Amino acid sequence: MCDEQSDLVPLSGQSSKGCTEHLSMPGKPEAEPQPSLRQYCSWRIRWPMMMWTSRLPRNRAICLAATKMVSTLAEAGEGVAARRGYSHFFIMHTYSESILPNKLRVITSTHVDSWINFMELWVNAGSRHENAGGLGYAHILEHMLLKGTKKWPTPYLLGLEKDRIGVYSNAQTNLEKISLTINGLSKYKDRMMHVLAEQALNSIIDEIALENEKKVILEEYKKSADDPVRHIARISQMNFFENHPLGKNILGNPESIKAVTQDSLLAYHHSFFVPSQTALIISGDIKHGEAYDMASKYFGGWKDVKSKNNFQNFRLNNHSFFEKRDISQFHIAISYNTTGVELSKRQLALSILANYLNFGYTSPLMQELRIKNGLVYQINIMNGRYVDAGRFSIQTSTTEPQKVIDIILETINSIPDKLTPSLFEEIKNQYIDGLLVNMSDFEKEISFLGTNFILRGKMSSPADTLKEIESIDRDFLMDTVKGFFVEERRHIAVLGPCQIF
Repeated sequence: MCDEQSDLVPLSGQSSKGCTEHLSMPGKPEAEPQPSLRQYCSWRIRWPMMMWTSRLPRNRAICLAATKMVSTLAEAGEGVAARRGYSHFFIMHTYSESILPNKLRVITSTHVDSWINFMELWVNAGSRHENAGGLGYAHILEHMLLKGTKKWPTPYLLGLEKDRIGVYSNAQTNLEKISLTINGLSKYKDRMMHVLAEQALNSIIDEIALENEKKVILEEYKKSADDPVRHIARISQMNFFENHPLGKNILGNPESIKAVTQDSLLAYHHSFFVPSQTALIISGDIKHGEAYDMASKYFGGWKDVKSKNNFQNFRLNNHSFFEKRDISQFHIAISYNTTGVELSKRQLALSILANYLNFGYTSPLMQELRIKNGLVYQINIMNGRYVDAGRFSIQTSTTEPQKVIDIILETINSIPDKLTPSLFEEIKNQYIDGLLVNMSDFEKEISFLGTNFILRGKMSSPADTLKEIESIDRDFLMDTVKGFFVEERRHIAVLGPCQIF
């Protein structure tokens, strides 16, 4: 699967204080002691808990009554807790991290109330790492990792092993990573990790299967090109990052897809699938020591080799771009050159800004474009973050493109006047609530941790993100707007039936 648009909030460094366990050590973790009350009170929100307390030891059940007081005050600060009323939603979990001798990171989020495990392997091997002759290799490799291993050499046999334990399995590629996913009941976690390791380390990339999958990927390419919503997102990205690795089409092109061989794909796998560029992330019913032992068993023999990052300086192409296509609407993407991971607080401010512009019925873009003027059906905002760059993009479609572009630019210019101090606090609180709601989803939690690993090379806890958000005031947000939302940092791309500029 091609994961082209991801807007996950990056995490900042983890404090050793509070209710979150954070281990970072070069070897095997020590035997885990019986957690204290504070450790049990690590926060998380899920659907209302109806029956789970009866299954817990008494000291854990007692923690429910103290959760709001202990976990939120310790982790997120008194200011956050005072404005939240979610004590009955908390469940208890801990974050942990350790590093195998081969430099593979093992990251866990332990949930004491869960019967399932989500496991993902995140590898810093996305399409930006491809050379000019290997466009689309990361995405093709992602497909082939699911097509057979040394132990299960055909797609059928590999699928049969997964079906026997009733797991869900998939893979994704984006510009900076390839990830492999498997999730199922916790009683099968050893077999699940075995499958994950086989796919990552022992895929055979059979020539016959590769030739067949190339045809499948060509159909995926055509399907994507025929979809104007996906196509405008892609051509906007490609022209925004013109002549830069971040401007690559993740799918490659028909010529590069047809040209890929078994040997060239194996060479790409050998170069970038290395433990020092990889994190094994598990969320669910697993203790960290158990995860470490299983990772040692299945990934401990993985040899590390030095890999090269194909990074280069980025210079914005701020010229407008138009592509003609015989369709009924104009598809528009207005993008701004922002910042990479080195300015994480700025990135969080941009996420709050995205929330202000386009979250809910009362947001200014929804009000101006749809409610008042009936110009659009849907508006999307992507705050794209990469290791060394950023792109804040507003995307929509309409039959009146110039009017829509003018309203979007006017709305951005009006931010200093319209986003009052009281409204800013409301939007920031709303964003924090949304972040906590996202943490109720195992898959989103892993994406949260995995994205942070790709951007920073290590694990961080959501608690510190809350603290960093709390440190953002209106003046900081206005300074961010003034620095990034200017004409010289802007790029406009349009797909439509006739030229408009």
